[in-house]
Amino acid sequence: SLVNNSGKGKAYGMEFLLQQQLTEKIDGWVTYTYSKTRRYDFDGWYTPDFDITHMFNFYLDYLFKDLLHVVNMVKFSTGLPYTKVLGTKVNLETGNEENTLAPRFSSRMPSYFRWDLYFQIDRAVIICPIPFLPISNQKFLFAFPLFLLKGETRFGLYNILGRKNAIRYYYDQDNQTDRF
Repeated sequence: SLVNNSGKGKAYGMEFLLQQQLTEKIDGWVTYTYSKTRRYDFDGWYTPDFDITHMFNFYLDYLFKDLLHVVNMVKFSTGLPYTKVLGTKVNLETGNEENTLAPRFSSRMPSYFRWDLYFQIDRAVIICPIPFLPISNQKFLFAFPLFLLKGETRFGLYNILGRKNAIRYYYDQDNQTDRF
């Protein structure tokens, strides 16, 4: 079947940003975003499945040693809207399973939280993987040729807590529970 997307919709919101250099060694920012998205189709106005109403971001850069930074990033956002299945039953006339649904996109998936931690060196570092190759006077671990260039190098851990962002909704008919 074809989906008719007439492009009727509206969005509104606001964003707050606070950026501050707290000390010579600590710099960071915090943002909060409130946004609302609405779509219109033959059933009327509704909140679509890509709406994220609340979002919070936090960034903190700590200068640990000369040219070495420890960077923390935290993100929180409300979950995506979905249409909840209230139950299932078998239609005795057709033999088909039929779902009873809540109003369209009236429920939200679990909120999303992520924490990233990075170590940043204020120069680009290239390490040759061939030990003892005589192409540079600087060495990494006394063996690997090392080149220091303008730029930054960042090593880190993405999503330290291993949190999963719910992007799909399933209804477990056997247990009559929501699954993400």
